Amino acid sequence: MTSHYINKEFVLQHLCLDVPFPEVSHTTKNISEFLTSVLHKWELGQKVVAVLQDNARNILVLKEGFLSNKIINNLVYSCRKLVGHFKYSARVTEVLKTCQITSGTYPRGTPIRWNTTLHVLKRLYEQKRSILLASAELNIPEMANCQWTLIENIIPILDVLDSVTNHISSDHVTTAEVISLINVIEIELEKPAPACSGLQGLKNNLYNYENSDIQTSAILLDPRFKETPFKDKAKANAAKHRLLEEASTLQSPEHLFAHSKINSDKDDHRSIAETLKQYFSEEMMTPDCSVTEYWRRRDHCKPLQTLSKKYLCVPPVPVFSEILFSTAGFICDSKRNRLDPHRVKMLI
Repeated sequence: MTSHYINKEFVLQHLCLDVPFPEVSHTTKNISEFLTSVLHKWELGQKVVAVLQDNARNILVLKEGFLSNKIINNLVYSCRKLVGHFKYSARVTEVLKTCQITSGTYPRGTPIRWNTTLHVLKRLYEQKRSILLASAELNIPEMANCQWTLIENIIPILDVLDSVTNHISSDHVTTAEVISLINVIEIELEKPAPACSGLQGLKNNLYNYENSDIQTSAILLDPRFKETPFKDKAKANAAKHRLLEEASTLQSPEHLFAHSKINSDKDDHRSIAETLKQYFSEEMMTPDCSVTEYWRRRDHCKPLQTLSKKYLCVPPVPVFSEILFSTAGFICDSKRNRLDPHRVKMLI
């Protein structure tokens, strides 16, 4: 179980709170009790903004909405079968090498890792000419022209999804970037494609992040985006109103503008609404700017600064947790399988 927050110096921090060794079934009730106990132990019960789970749902979106398409499924099966022909026979491999323009391996793909399917399709399409020549010489059943055309059409889509996945998997990405990345995917999906490409199923499975209070608040507080990514302006206005209401609840003597403590003139006591309006009227920051550094320098507006720490610390995917899983795998290997659970926890 991990925790993510922005500290007083406006640096994004990741902490490992606990490493469970459950002796009971992984039921909803038991998991809930474990999470509650850890939060109580660290006195974080009233400070939780969001709870993230693993990436399984994101994988299912692609698998159910795209790779479950019958034609796509048959294509992937044919590709893996073709790779199997060239991968496990020394003679067939040698013939293929003589036909190849560029050398390299042929990945077969792993069902639980959708991006390996992309690697299979890209490698096959790169070596299309060599594969056709080798298949003709070895009397291996060739893939149909329509299948090669389908590969050509779906590689750009999967390329975009792969780039988005790699981007949000870095440790400096905020949850505010998710809506913009979803928009990029939707733009790519709007491009003409064969009806058999399975893209309609993928469109139907994309989550509408504009309905999420956390996502919309985070993107409004990101100076690189603000309200620009919103497609529904009514939802953008509703999110801005909700942000205004929440910021108003934070307005107290210690949250007032820094200059208002010095100058008591009424003109210097700008309301949160005016400050929020000024923030949205300012020019957006460049994509490579540091969001945390931007808000660190905004001491003149404490309420919005406080809300930025609340919402921008939420990661889009639990990358840090996945890293800890890998760390645990390196520690508890076949030669060190009798370690005490407490020692494993300390090592992680």
